[in-house]
Amino acid sequence: MFMLHSSDLKVGEKIKRIINQLIINQKFETHVINLFWLTREKME
Repeated sequence: MFMLHSSDLKVGEKIKRIINQLIINQKFETHVINLFWLTREKME
């Protein structure tokens, strides 16, 4: 449980970094956010 939580935090940091990079590229921002939500829906 604790290890899972720790790895979730690492994934969250990666996602934050990716999203921050893509916000700089506003052209892709909406597309990536849509992809992110689609991926999350599939995982749940």
